[in-house]
Amino acid sequence: MVKGVDPVEMRLEPYAQIKDATVKASSQLDVYAITRLQDATSLRINVVDGRLDSIQRGSIRGTGVQVFTKEGRSGFAAVDRIAGEEILGLVEQAARLAKDSPEEHIDTNTEVFNLPKTEGKRPANITYDPNTLDLDPLEQALIEINREARELGPGLSVMTGLYISYEEWRIFRSDGTDVHFAFPRCVIRNGISARSAGRASSTMANISGVDPRELIKPESRELLRKRSKKAAEIALNLTKAEPVKAGNYKLVLDYVLAMILAHEAFGHAAEVDRAETTILARNGRFRTGEMVASPLVSIIDGPLPGDHGDQPFSANGVPRETVTIVENGVLKDGLADVFSARKAGVRNTGAARAETYAHLPVPRMSNIRLMVSNAVPIDRDFEDITPADLRPMLEKAGLLEKDEEILYLSGALGGQVNPATGDFVFSCSGVYELKDEAIPRQATSFSGQILSALRAISGGLGGVAVDATGTCGKRSQSVPCGGGSNLFIVLEKDKSITIGGGR
Repeated sequence: MVKGVDPVEMRLEPYAQIKDATVKASSQLDVYAITRLQDATSLRINVVDGRLDSIQRGSIRGTGVQVFTKEGRSGFAAVDRIAGEEILGLVEQAARLAKDSPEEHIDTNTEVFNLPKTEGKRPANITYDPNTLDLDPLEQALIEINREARELGPGLSVMTGLYISYEEWRIFRSDGTDVHFAFPRCVIRNGISARSAGRASSTMANISGVDPRELIKPESRELLRKRSKKAAEIALNLTKAEPVKAGNYKLVLDYVLAMILAHEAFGHAAEVDRAETTILARNGRFRTGEMVASPLVSIIDGPLPGDHGDQPFSANGVPRETVTIVENGVLKDGLADVFSARKAGVRNTGAARAETYAHLPVPRMSNIRLMVSNAVPIDRDFEDITPADLRPMLEKAGLLEKDEEILYLSGALGGQVNPATGDFVFSCSGVYELKDEAIPRQATSFSGQILSALRAISGGLGGVAVDATGTCGKRSQSVPCGGGSNLFIVLEKDKSITIGGGR
């Protein structure tokens, strides 16, 4: 925030009267109502190989009302505007749906009546107006960033994208709850493609924050340049790399891939609305108190101000807690909302998120980080450490024997996990065989079993980085997320963790 400049005014400030209208309407109809207002705008600018390719603007503005009868039957109605005087009609519509739904299709829940009244407000703390932001300097900076990235190697093709979003929510409940919060986000991303001898490969580098003007300052651009340099080297190496022999290896993961392991392979299993099917529950009850990982491992999820996945209150108006899911290898807590907590035998931690006012909330992660307790400190930035530096650093830290075989897996290109069985498979951006030199290998899959992977973790290098960003999909809803780990995580060779590749 610029000193001496007031934060941007919040757009949903004039709608406080909807709280009284929600209380009045729900009282008249003898139901309990949660009203969600959302106002969001977004801007996307893409530059491809030096030329401005596209500018896209988007906006969302609407009202959703979720209603509960005394028996816990639920109905939902939404309209694509801020309802104002229409709120009574929306509550009536949702109440009618709740009362008229066929009995056999109803999953009743009365826990919502026990929520404590909450009042809270967190302004945006930004000093630019997302609707009237001056685009010219941003466009020129993106063209420069694109040129710098293309100069990192021969024949590189680069798409530089800036994504800005400003999202504001206000949530009212029948008990008088009124929470009002905003989260601005922005990301600059270089998508880098290399092509040689008929082979092509692609990698990604990005930086994130809340103010796009901050992201084009020299220090931020230098950070993006360093990350883009690493990504470009991987892309170029992949065009001439040979496959790695498929099998089981000792592994070292960078913090981006470790975040994906924590998020996809474990975080979703910790969302307790899936307690009937997740590997972290038994007979629908969360396996709290059981050993699920190496004693060195702790996993935490919670909002971080300014982070890509930040959200201070749940979509039900409950303060979002920072949750220690695993502590020293022991399963301690789950990510729960008011509708899933008691059934799974855990606390309501305010984990519910919704993509828009027109979606029903479900428990989701915000920023998940995997940490090891014996990580060896290092005095270099992540961006300055090359694959060739890693083997001597691991040997010096006592994490690798002199003749021991090990692969370094860097970045992630997506993947899948089955929370019921614990099986996962991810695609890595880059693979290096760490010998006297770092030998690049073709990008490949990293697959295995969730709990085996967590139990195989034997150490780490560096402090915890939490700025890996992404978009999380669940139940046809997408929300921004973040996370990380120590800069490098070491996994011992395990027969249930397999690296794909050639024979």
